[in-house]
Amino acid sequence: MIRLKKYIRTVEFLIDEGKIRHVGANNFSLKKFKKAQYIPKKFELVANQLEASFTDQHHIINSLPYLKKEGVLMIVQSPKPKYFEIYIPKYYRKQLELIARKHKATINQITLAWILHQKNVVAIPETPNIIRLKENVQALNINLTLEEFQLIKRIGAGINVENDYEYTQWI
Repeated sequence: MIRLKKYIRTVEFLIDEGKIRHVGANNFSLKKFKKAQYIPKKFELVANQLEASFTDQHHIINSLPYLKKEGVLMIVQSPKPKYFEIYIPKYYRKQLELIARKHKATINQITLAWILHQKNVVAIPETPNIIRLKENVQALNINLTLEEFQLIKRIGAGINVENDYEYTQWI
C-alpha cells in the first residue's frame, strides 16, 4: 500500500505539472482498484486495463459490474484468447463457426465482437499486421444477437453447449 500511495503522489505531482490529464490503472485486481480509488486527492481513476477474453472472463465477471457502477472504463488487452486454436474443443469451435458463418466473419472477429458488446468496455486487440488490423476493424460492424452473445459467453466459460446453437436459431 505504501508503494501505491507513493505512486499516486507522483502522479498527482505530474498532474500539477500539466503533464497528465487522465489516469488509469493497469492489471489492478478489484480489491486493489477499490483501495487505489480513494487515495488520490487530485484525480479519479478513469480506467482499469485488464487481460480478458471470451475464454478468460474472470475480470468481466468480477470487476466489470463495479467499474460500470463507478463510471470507470474497462480496457481489455489481448482479447484474442491465448492458444485458442490449439485447445478449444471441436464442438465449441463448430458453434463459433456457425455464428461466424452467419455474420460472414471469422471466429476471431466474432470473439472480438463479443468483447466489444460489453457495456463500458473497449479493447486493445492483438494487431501484428495489416490483415489483422482490417479484421479487427470489421469486428466493430458485427451485431450479435442476445442468443449469440449468451452462447459465446457460455462457450468461453466452458459450459457444454453441444447442439445449443441450432436450438437457439429456432427461438
